[in-house]
Amino acid sequence: MRKLIPFIMVLFFALCLACGDDDGTDSNGEPTLTSVNADTTVGAPPFVSANDAVWNQVTPTALNVAKNIGPPAKGAGFADSLSFQAIKTDSMLYIRVVWNDADQTLWRDHWSLYDTVNFNWTRNVDGFDEDQLFVMFEGAPGGGWDTWNWRSLTTGQADRAEGITYDGGAITLDTGINVIASENKPDAGTRPPWIHKDMSAFDGWVLYKEDRISSSNWMQDPDWDSGMTVPGWYIDTAISSWTAGPQSRWDITALYAHSAGEYTVVLARPLTSFGEDLDMSTLERVKVKIGVFDNQVSFTTGGTYRAFTEPFWLVL
Repeated sequence: MRKLIPFIMVLFFALCLACGDDDGTDSNGEPTLTSVNADTTVGAPPFVSANDAVWNQVTPTALNVAKNIGPPAKGAGFADSLSFQAIKTDSMLYIRVVWNDADQTLWRDHWSLYDTVNFNWTRNVDGFDEDQLFVMFEGAPGGGWDTWNWRSLTTGQADRAEGITYDGGAITLDTGINVIASENKPDAGTRPPWIHKDMSAFDGWVLYKEDRISSSNWMQDPDWDSGMTVPGWYIDTAISSWTAGPQSRWDITALYAHSAGEYTVVLARPLTSFGEDLDMSTLERVKVKIGVFDNQVSFTTGGTYRAFTEPFWLVL
């Protein structure tokens, strides 16, 4: 029996150590979370397509999306998980997220023609928004979550995501005096200030700044018909020519695809960028959570067509 005592004591201490992990923290006192490794071996994607072949070499991780940023719960239209991948190079972090969304929503605040005699329109606001992705990194320099916000219309059509900070109650835009998307909205009246240069022949959902003309030209086209639409926003893609440069607000590049009821979005940003951005160049890991919205705009007012993952560790 005496010979068994040392063995029993060793076993007892081992069990005590194992039970010590049951408080939900690791050896550093941090919450015990899922860990996902950023791949550091495959090299940078060519950034030509959201489905560049290099991503086939990176094992995807399925992350549960069973909660909201607050009540109510996850929207019923979302699957129970999304796919997450990451690549880290010496200077860049690349993130790829794939999630289900039956429709690509690009109709935010669009106009519908109802009076062809006087050229009067209705602006459709309620329920006409856009799809969104939020990649959120804990540890923003001023506190809160350093967040990459991709939107299907107002950033995605210019191959960008917007840099913001979420502090638990409010959204703050990163510094950047230029904008990618501007409202196609008059100061007064029932007519969009801008229409597409193709006028009544235009049947798309995206109006680019270089393709717009004043709606005062409408009488040159006799083919306007009730129910025709004009986008509620116009998009400026000339980021590289901005005098002030992209700045912190627009230092996140993006590519996306929507096919067979599924979004694939790739985002990229330097590990070290502007002062408002989390410097990830020396971090061994960072806490991350992902949010996806279906046809919704506001981040802070709640809604059922949205879902968030639990926080997880991205190992860099």
